[in-house]
Amino acid sequence: MVPLKRLWSGDTTNARIAEELRRFKPGLILLRNNSHETPFNDWLNSEYRLVYLDGQHRLYARPSVIQQARR
Repeated sequence: MVPLKRLWSGDTTNARIAEELRRFKPGLILLRNNSHETPFNDWLNSEYRLVYLDGQHRLYARPSVIQQARR
């Protein structure tokens, strides 16, 4: 979890978040559903699948997590 305050305060950056996501490859990623592009959108769409979408959230899952859920 990365609080927005870490971005606002300069404690982290979008590039750093993208680097951490690529490094750790979490099973699930929950993002705010807004019109802002992320610096890791292409990577996210190639490595994850959108599994839930509503007015406030977008939930992405790695294909391996989706396979486990289907068992």
